[in-house]
Amino acid sequence: MRVYNHTTDELSHIAGAVGLYETGRNVYMVEHPTLQRLVVGAALKGAGVEYPPARLLTQIPPRNQANAAGAEIVFHGKVPYWTVLAVARRANLVFAAVLFLYTYLLGRYLAGDLAAMLAVVFLSFDANVLAHSALVTTDIPAAAGFLAATYHALRFVARPRWRTAVYAGVALGLAMSCKFTCVLLAPAIVILIGVRALRHRRRRFWAAVPNWRYWIAIPCVAFLTLWATYLFNVGRLRDQQLFEDQKTWVRIPAWVKATPIPMPSMALGMMFMGAIGKTGFPCYFNGRLDFNGHLGYFPEALALKSPTGLVVAFVLAVIACGVSVRRSRKSIIPLCLILPPIFLLLTAMTGKLQIGIRHILPVIPFVYLFAVIYLRRGWWLGLLIAMIVVSGLETARAHPDYLPFFNWIAGGPRNGSKYLADSNLDWGQDAARLADYLHATKRTDYTIRLSGARVPDLAAFLGLDADSLWRDYEALRQHPHGLFAISINARLGLEDFKKESDGTLVHGPDFSWLKNYPLVKRIGYSIEVYDINPESVIAK
Repeated sequence: MRVYNHTTDELSHIAGAVGLYETGRNVYMVEHPTLQRLVVGAALKGAGVEYPPARLLTQIPPRNQANAAGAEIVFHGKVPYWTVLAVARRANLVFAAVLFLYTYLLGRYLAGDLAAMLAVVFLSFDANVLAHSALVTTDIPAAAGFLAATYHALRFVARPRWRTAVYAGVALGLAMSCKFTCVLLAPAIVILIGVRALRHRRRRFWAAVPNWRYWIAIPCVAFLTLWATYLFNVGRLRDQQLFEDQKTWVRIPAWVKATPIPMPSMALGMMFMGAIGKTGFPCYFNGRLDFNGHLGYFPEALALKSPTGLVVAFVLAVIACGVSVRRSRKSIIPLCLILPPIFLLLTAMTGKLQIGIRHILPVIPFVYLFAVIYLRRGWWLGLLIAMIVVSGLETARAHPDYLPFFNWIAGGPRNGSKYLADSNLDWGQDAARLADYLHATKRTDYTIRLSGARVPDLAAFLGLDADSLWRDYEALRQHPHGLFAISINARLGLEDFKKESDGTLVHGPDFSWLKNYPLVKRIGYSIEVYDINPESVIAK
């Protein structure tokens, strides 16, 4: 909990959690829903963390104010920085526990106790899960919520009853309160209902479809559950500072903006995500920078950032599944494992928000369940156990650097930047470790170029030279001196890569000249320290 300083998104989530309890509304970074904030905020409130300025808010502020509020809380609040981080990160582990619990429950429901146990053990060696479990973000909550909603939805599909319907509705509402994209489970479940009806009662299709009352009840229960996590807030869309002259916002009639509705911050958040989806984020993929989505981005991320044991086990499971399906064509288990995450995965693959494997964490438990369920019998079981051991060893070797993990297929995290970057590798997490290194060397002639949120505030807190953040890089290239600590994202150009309103792409400084100097230290796997004294130039 205390190895890494805050990552890029954590300050905004801390502000969101504290702001929710200060105001009774979701006010900061409203593109993220509230369940994770309720849990983390309760822990922070119990630790004495507060932010009185939030109580004065009458409108949802601009997005950049979330990080500013988070910085005020951690750097200038009455609770120390590392205590705030540790308390919030420990609270977020609740969702990791839920993720493992529902991995077991779903595995047991589909294939029995042995498969459930092996799936949980296998998943517990996943570096991506370990990395994001201990960060104050919505990524692990989304995975936990999606898996829980899938479990209860499948129970409803198998036995449509009022009890299973209510559970399914509550689970779906809570999942959406973890991340809006969890709603993509719904079309998969509708398809499963249709498939089950066709397979089991071909002559009485409609008799096998759940009663129309459930089709009304489940969305209503999900809505009420979701609204409850927003503390039953009612407000107006116009009480915001996110949108001003945007075309979509201007087109909304004034009376709609002025009408009180439940959870206005949710509607605003979804509109904001829609706007981001159109423009995209800077994406680094296989050495290229752009703002376009790539169909291969997330499949490649899964192949290179999952433990090698899982990659091999999945390939073997596909073979075993093919054999199993030929023998028993009536089995619906493959569809129960493939359909729920497929819409989420396809949406991510075709979208423009491709900045890390964390956006498809809900898919990962299904991959483990698929591998285990089809390798749990006969001689396949020995191969499965061997792959679990391999994964355990590979992940243990990476400890504690789970966030920048790349598997042996990729060549390990040192080669990760050949393929992917951003939160796959460098999320601003190693500044504190860099400060420890610089203090230990007692060097004062250094320049720093780091990724992350509120880097100047963090540098001051860590006792680093503030002037080292504001060098003229071109002048430094011409007159090199001292040490240069640069994050991977900055070296690759991600930090300063922008798109103007007319579509023009703007690139930042070129740091390729650093390859002429020796790399003297790697901080984690996200920061490189070069000795750029003139006498250190590498002879060619």
